[in-house]
Amino acid sequence: MADFATPETLSAALEGIDRAFLVTPADPRMVEWEKNFVDAAGRASVTW
Repeated sequence: MADFATPETLSAALEGIDRAFLVTPADPRMVEWEKNFVDAAGRASVTW
């Protein structure tokens, strides 16, 4: 399980994933969550 607000959980969830499609809810924290996901995906070598 991953939490957009907790980057270390995203990294673990993305291990071994080839591709990802990011959808987040409209929320004041949306930009932070999306940045966390994109950063974690980059570290895990996930493509878009």
